[in-house]
Amino acid sequence: MTRMFRSIAWTGLFATMLAVGQADAWGFDFKSLLPSGLINGTPPPAQEVPSAPAWSGQSGASGHPAMRADAIRTAAAQFQDCLDGLSLLAAPRGISRAEFARLTTA
Repeated sequence: MTRMFRSIAWTGLFATMLAVGQADAWGFDFKSLLPSGLINGTPPPAQEVPSAPAWSGQSGASGHPAMRADAIRTAAAQFQDCLDGLSLLAAPRGISRAEFARLTTA
């Protein structure tokens, strides 16, 4: 069984090498199939992400009944407290307070 596997593996390797050689002889460039950042070391340009429309300030604008204007404003006012609580969870994972603040400050 091992002998048969080796035979198949060598045959596959030989066929791949032959195909690569033939493709190169035909002028086909395998590098054209890869993103440019993998070839020359520069990352591909970032794609622009469309931004969400601004909040209208009206209750129920999203269609969800819990999304009342007063609830949204209350949650937004408590957002920093939420981040502070998460920083306590980050510390045991090796993220310093300064690093957490740097990453969560706009």
